[in-house]
Amino acid sequence: MGVIGWILAALGAIAVATLSRLCSDEFKAWRPWITNWLIDRAVSLLPEELRDRFSEEWRSHIEETPGDLGKLVAAVGFAFASRRMGNRPSLLARVSTNYKSITSKIYEKQIPSYERARLSAAWLNTIASGVVSAGSCGSLLACHFAPDPKISALQVITITITALGLGATLHLVARALRK
Repeated sequence: MGVIGWILAALGAIAVATLSRLCSDEFKAWRPWITNWLIDRAVSLLPEELRDRFSEEWRSHIEETPGDLGKLVAAVGFAFASRRMGNRPSLLARVSTNYKSITSKIYEKQIPSYERARLSAAWLNTIASGVVSAGSCGSLLACHFAPDPKISALQVITITITALGLGATLHLVARALRK
């Protein structure tokens, strides 16, 4: 690397150091606002009779916690805890409930047969795209990062073609269901 390369590397290092310092200062400036917002949000999820007590308790806990990152992590933890304390369902529980209601409508035949076929086709297309993506990416990553030098390009191509074939088959089944 010539002199110009060394100069560019030095300027890049200075720029990275300056930007990281700037980001650090911004984080320190915004951290109190972010933690207060998280605590306010967490307190609003609690039952009415617990709000004053936990607001005061959590704010004093934040002040006793060392470090800006530790304070932010504690405030995020309060947000998760307040959801459980307020007897509100988690995101996973809400998604699961919605899925159960949709599937119960499908199986109770409240959805017409053409709509059931369309939904099945959509799910199969989603699975097909996932198979193609996983097969292609997985085989390329295995070839590039594998410690075993016995993985050849032919094996990678075979895995990719198999994934594409399986994905195309699932897609054709989905098209047949849609008709």
